[in-house]
Amino acid sequence: MSTAPVPGLIESLEGIAVYLVAFGNHHAAGKVREGEWFHPKIANLSRRLRIVSADVKEGDTNHRAHTIFMHHGHHHMRNVELRNLGPRGKLGRYPVHFHHAGHAGHGDGITGCSIWQDVSEPGSRFVTIHDSQGVEVRGNVGFRSRGHGFFMEAGNEAGCTVEGNLSVGVTGPEELAVPHSALSGDSHHYWLFEGNTIKGNVAAGAGGPGVIVLPTATKADAAIVEGFEGLGCARYGMWSKCEITSYLACRACYCTAAGIAMIPTYGVPISFTQINDPVLFLNGTETTKKDPYKTGIFATRCGDVVVKGGQI
Repeated sequence: MSTAPVPGLIESLEGIAVYLVAFGNHHAAGKVREGEWFHPKIANLSRRLRIVSADVKEGDTNHRAHTIFMHHGHHHMRNVELRNLGPRGKLGRYPVHFHHAGHAGHGDGITGCSIWQDVSEPGSRFVTIHDSQGVEVRGNVGFRSRGHGFFMEAGNEAGCTVEGNLSVGVTGPEELAVPHSALSGDSHHYWLFEGNTIKGNVAAGAGGPGVIVLPTATKADAAIVEGFEGLGCARYGMWSKCEITSYLACRACYCTAAGIAMIPTYGVPISFTQINDPVLFLNGTETTKKDPYKTGIFATRCGDVVVKGGQI
């Protein structure tokens, strides 16, 4: 943890009480409805091995370093703290960037790392995968990003694993050109493509929607989102622009428009969506707009939607 207190970070733990800087205490019991629980998320941001920008000060959007992994090498980053990285408005300069890395070997990627800012100004993204396949992004925490947090860039990223990550404090607007931005102008915690494993991730905070899954030119069999949790996300906890999408045991709470959404745009059809065992509580919390579409599940101009089990 930073030596200077940052609002929202943990100050101390006493039994099941979690004391947050400037926010008093919150009990770990979380939000419960009908026997289902939404637990608060606790993340350790400190690591023994650190990559830290030297000259970042409060209110400064630049002077940030970056890391980049390229050209068919083998890249393993484990349990590293990456603090104050990702200069703003600089194409290709992100805290963690897999750039034209080709087909990764087994275990190549980033695991158990923290990617965060100890100043209030966010950096640019958390992890970017560009024209790289087979990259593993597991068990990381990202805090404070301007623009999409965990981001796949070109649409040919396939066979990657994005699993068990926590994204907090993603905000917009985007400051860089984003391919496929016509499909959504929001900044998302997770901007991903079908044909990849998307499992057990969490998005927290109302800067943008939780996860969007986009179609590829090769048309994977289906987009599968498993065990995703969207907490207080802007607009939607999760949504997909793919023709076929399966949501498995996903959860959303306090998202401003809907927990799960199906909305085709710009000629991209949505023909079938299956939602198995969802838990969707208290979504549609927006109070400043007269929006009639606030709901648990929002579907318009799309094909079949099948919901099995769960609680809404």
